[in-house]
Amino acid sequence: MRRSGLVEPFATPEETARELIGVQAQLPPAAALAFCSRTEACTTEDVNAARLDARTLVRFWGQRNTVHMYAADDWPFLHAAFAERTSILRKRLEKGGLLVEFQRLARRIEKRLETGKPLTYKDVKSKKLQEQQDKWVVAYVVFMQLVRAGVTCHGAEQGNESSFMHREHWLPDLDWSPPEPDEAYPELARRYLAAYGPADAADLAFWYDTTQTKAKAWLADADTREVEVDGRTLLALAGDVDELAAKPPAAGRWPVRLLYRFDPLVLATKDKSHLVDQKHYKKVWLPSAHVAPVLLVHGRIAGTWRYDKKAKGLQVSVAPFAKLTRPVGRAVEEQARGVAASMELELGGCATA
Repeated sequence: MRRSGLVEPFATPEETARELIGVQAQLPPAAALAFCSRTEACTTEDVNAARLDARTLVRFWGQRNTVHMYAADDWPFLHAAFAERTSILRKRLEKGGLLVEFQRLARRIEKRLETGKPLTYKDVKSKKLQEQQDKWVVAYVVFMQLVRAGVTCHGAEQGNESSFMHREHWLPDLDWSPPEPDEAYPELARRYLAAYGPADAADLAFWYDTTQTKAKAWLADADTREVEVDGRTLLALAGDVDELAAKPPAAGRWPVRLLYRFDPLVLATKDKSHLVDQKHYKKVWLPSAHVAPVLLVHGRIAGTWRYDKKAKGLQVSVAPFAKLTRPVGRAVEEQARGVAASMELELGGCATA
């Protein structure tokens, strides 16, 4: 929890993004709340301003081929770490004999992006490809390939639509000096363990969405040590071993936290036994790859929650897995107040089922 900014908050959204190696941003409100729960005096507007005005945060596809927000100056490193990723949708086009036409289309879109104008999915048109594939799928894969090539990232939304901008127009002053992949992968493994370890190759492979063989190779060059955790042999950074041996605080001193959908802590590892009892697993990890908002008590998931914007303010509803103690109940209400404040709203109520 300390490494995730959930005990002492990070100073800025950029530090939060860097330390967590990105915040999942398929749902922008969920990403904003993940930043606010970890960043000193941060509101959702601060997160939006960092991405769209200061442009110190950047949004593009990363681990697990899902959209994340990252520190903008981390992009060259992340490009090296993610460039070889290929989406399933692109493989489908290749299997259908459409790859050459797809590459031509991608080059045309890149040329249009070079003009400095934002493009949306609707701007990607190819009669030949779209006769055989859904037009949205074609556009999605084009932009994903251009992100992987370091050409583009998500720009400002055009109404309800995502838009994409050329990197050199969106971040003209960014020093584009990506490391070599054989340097980037061990560094990615090191940063992963610093944020989310101890872990093993299966956890890293899950977080990134790669094979365990590759994950093991990256970890082998990351200066790790084996540690025993609840009967499991896991890896930690050599420099973290002494810290891991320290006695943890008493249960009452662990901060209570309300974490929203797709929180980085919840998505970090394949094995979830340190976070939640198996009997409650399906209350958090839902069908269609959805991940519920969670209540964290003593480092473990103790319930789920939701919010609704009402005329009288933000209404927070918490569904604990067991009856909460009074101190935890008070802490939950304070957390709910913080969620409302991050949206610049008053707390209209906090109900515990």
